[in-house]
Amino acid sequence: MNDKKNSSWLALQYILTVVFSFISIKINISNFGEELFGIWILFISIWTFGNALDIGFGTAIVKFVAESTRKKPEEISQIASTTLFMLALNGTIIFVLLNLASELFLLNNQRIVPLKFAPVAKNVFLILGINFYFQYLAIVFKAILEGMNDFVYTSKVNMLISFLNLLVVIGVSIFNHSMVVMSMFFAFVSLSMAILLFIYIFLRHRQINFGIKYINIKQLSKLIKFSFFIQGSAIFSSLIDPTIKYIIGNYSGLNFVSFYEVGRRFATAVSGLFFNTFKTILPKVSILKGSDQYNHFLSSEGSKLSYYGVLYSVTIFGVGSILFSIIIKTLFGHDEILILFFLLCLPESINNFGYTLYLFLIGIGKSHLILLIQAVNLIVITLLLLAFFEFMSSILGLLGYYITVVFVNILMIFFIKKISGLPIKSFLQRVQVYKLINLNILIICALVLLYLTNVHYLIITSLISLLSILIIKTDLIITSKLILSSFVNNYAKRNNK
Repeated sequence: MNDKKNSSWLALQYILTVVFSFISIKINISNFGEELFGIWILFISIWTFGNALDIGFGTAIVKFVAESTRKKPEEISQIASTTLFMLALNGTIIFVLLNLASELFLLNNQRIVPLKFAPVAKNVFLILGINFYFQYLAIVFKAILEGMNDFVYTSKVNMLISFLNLLVVIGVSIFNHSMVVMSMFFAFVSLSMAILLFIYIFLRHRQINFGIKYINIKQLSKLIKFSFFIQGSAIFSSLIDPTIKYIIGNYSGLNFVSFYEVGRRFATAVSGLFFNTFKTILPKVSILKGSDQYNHFLSSEGSKLSYYGVLYSVTIFGVGSILFSIIIKTLFGHDEILILFFLLCLPESINNFGYTLYLFLIGIGKSHLILLIQAVNLIVITLLLLAFFEFMSSILGLLGYYITVVFVNILMIFFIKKISGLPIKSFLQRVQVYKLINLNILIICALVLLYLTNVHYLIITSLISLLSILIIKTDLIITSKLILSSFVNNYAKRNNK
């Protein structure tokens, strides 16, 4: 029941956050223009990368707090105090280094920051750095609560923050304030989030104490031993988005950065809902020991979640493609955004399938494999994107992202087979991976038609939706029967009473 409650709140939080985010994007583009907002998006991506430089403690805290809650609850104070001290110190270093690096490589690059925007850009970058620092400290508080399987409060705080940020965007637009003012309010909201999380832990989890006396070198050593590779993988993973935007900005201009961001937000919003809803499995995987337990989890709950990922991708990216295309064209109008959306749907559909496997590897402590996977991801995506832009001047270089994601998911499956003895063929049959393959073929065909022909987008997306319904028709029939059966049983029970 607790898992269902956590998942429900995580799903609700994510949906509201995405809705508020898209409203904010629309208002900001109308208020600041595509070029200036492109700079904002690039800056946000850079500081988001800074958030990923958490020494891998975000994930490590969840894992070790989950273990300590069951075995040695007194260790949680040591974990909390040690990581808070380290992140406060590390956050200061990141803040200084990124500001210095921005002066050398970003703020004085007129292809990225035109001269007319330079004064505003410098102030915005600095203030967003302060915003980053408050969010960075909050990593500790959120991870502690998630390690204790308390996702409800963090979901409520995140919803409140998203709503307040939306109010800031609306207020800035109505009163015609500058982007500098908007960034200042964002920083204040992030500070409020950190305070709310700390107060909740202080009042509701009084067994957790923060203080210098609780800083423990042994705990730090244990955390770093696990988190070293997690940190490396987080760096590579977080570099993907700003790297893509930097390359797009250099070759296609800042307006294309805004187009990419809108398409990315739509595609990742879908996957993010799935990821956010089921991230509760990480604390459960963290307590598994031995290949027998690994195999049992993957053969039962793991395969079920991967199957849900496949079904979810076909339903949302396939059946829902016509709805997304209408929304994108109505709100933003540009054909480029629709093409970028479908380009990004391809890797995200694969990620929905592989998300369970990814969390499984993290949970059992195989962080060095995650590091390898993300390093391959970043290198191949960067090389292919540069090659396509250099020789073809085409955004289709993002297909490199898809190719890489397919490859690393295959790698994960083989790693997991070696670790747990999981039979690959039977696992793929259980998750019905052929449905995911059919969806990917449909999306690639749609991209070819959108990019090379003048066929109306509604005709193309209508065909995708209809064919996707055929792919999952059996699942739809089974689900309909279950719903009908449940309704009939409930009706019968009420009549018997």
